[in-house]
Amino acid sequence: MCLISSGYLLKDDQMERIKINDGTTWPDPSGNDFQRLAWRLRYAQDSLDKNCFFAAAEIIEAYSSLILHPAFTLKKAQEKISGIRKAIKANKSFKPTPNSGAA
Repeated sequence: MCLISSGYLLKDDQMERIKINDGTTWPDPSGNDFQRLAWRLRYAQDSLDKNCFFAAAEIIEAYSSLILHPAFTLKKAQEKISGIRKAIKANKSFKPTPNSGAA
């Protein structure tokens, strides 16, 4: 587990995620896990463990996919971003379970 001073950063080894209308899931940039991990990557590298690096890789891959995926036209990327923002506004963040299919 990727520990923080007030508890766990990654409950059940999963970062908070958002599911949008097209069925895809994305790391929740508004979630506490996301913010805590960003802080720790900047200021507390000595306390990071393997799960922290997996979580950071997940965020990097999501960002890379949004920008570089050949099937994502500008319109499609805007739709994804709009879906993420709507889900954040509706507070639809969740923690994946082992059987939820969200990785």
